[in-house]
Amino acid sequence: MKKKEVIKFILELLAQEEVFKGYSILSSQNMLIKDSGDVLDISRLELKKTYNFEDENDLNDYYELKIDVVRQFKLLHEWSFKYSFISKADLKYRWSLLEQNLELVIFPKKDSYDSDDLKVVVDAVKKYVNMVDIPGGYPDLKAYYLKYEQPLLRSCENITAQDLVFSNISKYTLYGFDWIIETLLLAFMFNRELYDDLKIKLTKHFKKICSNDEPNAVQYPDKFEDILKFNEKLVLSLDNL
Repeated sequence: MKKKEVIKFILELLAQEEVFKGYSILSSQNMLIKDSGDVLDISRLELKKTYNFEDENDLNDYYELKIDVVRQFKLLHEWSFKYSFISKADLKYRWSLLEQNLELVIFPKKDSYDSDDLKVVVDAVKKYVNMVDIPGGYPDLKAYYLKYEQPLLRSCENITAQDLVFSNISKYTLYGFDWIIETLLLAFMFNRELYDDLKIKLTKHFKKICSNDEPNAVQYPDKFEDILKFNEKLVLSLDNL
């Protein structure tokens, strides 16, 4: 079996498991996907050829399975479809939350497989997906904000507009662009009293990294204010529902 056929067979086996109830197979992307309206859940598989490094006498070929478990909160990415320089095809399955295992399981490469041959693979995927439990830990955008973004917002409350100390905040570095937009959107959505002050600070930070030719930011100087206004209108439209 070709590698693509092996992945497709694994996806078909996983789709029968309770943990993937409600998911659909998207073979072209090597993934199982569940669209719940505001949220997209994805388990993406990747195989690569490897060897049994623990046994030097074993000269057989093996496959090594990598898995990405993704949750996408669509609201956080709406701006990118209008303003990002990244293609819409690449944006479609971007993650808000990501857990990766680059070496989940290794299994022998064969000319053909049956379900028994791949039981160890299916069991490893099920165990990993249940362990990371992204949907359970982050059931909605409010939970995501409270657990993931609120600590950053708290840290920003005592930062003066002249300081550039964002690199000291856990989870973030001095660089990058999407996190700036995401943080401001969530502040406007859940902590509007902080928003104006945070907008000043992060705008200064954005200009600083642009002046340093940060590759993720230099595409956006002329779009930055428009993106913020777009997100503000988006959140306000939700307030009026």
